[in-house]
Amino acid sequence: MATALAGVAAAAGGRSPIELAAIAACAAALTALGVIDVRTRRIPNRLIYPALGLALVIALVDPARSFGGALAGAVFSGGVFAVAFFVRPSVLFRRALSVPPRRRSSRNDVRWGGAAGALAMLVMGLAQPEHSVASAFATAVVAGCPFLPHFVVHEWGIREGATFTTVVRGMGGGDVKFAAVLGAVAGAPDVLSVLPVAVFGGAVAALILALVRRGGGAIPYGPFLASAALLALF
Repeated sequence: MATALAGVAAAAGGRSPIELAAIAACAAALTALGVIDVRTRRIPNRLIYPALGLALVIALVDPARSFGGALAGAVFSGGVFAVAFFVRPSVLFRRALSVPPRRRSSRNDVRWGGAAGALAMLVMGLAQPEHSVASAFATAVVAGCPFLPHFVVHEWGIREGATFTTVVRGMGGGDVKFAAVLGAVAGAPDVLSVLPVAVFGGAVAALILALVRRGGGAIPYGPFLASAALLALF
């Protein structure tokens, strides 16, 4: 909370009272959501929806932001995480790797969100006239590379009967909504540079836990989404 207040104070110069109030409220909501996710592994709707509304209000009152860009950022960022929540990996992909079928579904697997995010960022980067082909590919690599170790370690774990790779699983619907808030705060096209911050942070933390704690564990994504959103907010 202190970090959020410090950010609001730093951003106070030249801003209207309405804008400052919206930024302060949004920063407080983002901080609370991150803390709640760590403590309870839940992202409550009573906070996530107001945070999304505040992000859109900020886009309306801040001359440097665009309401259309905030909507586009929310759809893009939320859509990337929705892929991880709803889409299941192809059976053909598993057969190609000679991996036996699993009883548990691969739904809610954050690795697929990372792959989808890398592809989406590549397409969106190529569609932006001000972005070069090299920068578009670089953004996609930044978004997707942190998930590559997860693919390797996860498939090795299945072959060897290990269980620690379950650390990369467990994305919930709250994470999808939180990603939409992040996109609304950052706006398009800035979401292309902000979303990899959350992706990279969550992936690195999950990989570290997988290596040091063989029994597995859960990594809440909320703190990483909150940190990236606060970074974009200020």
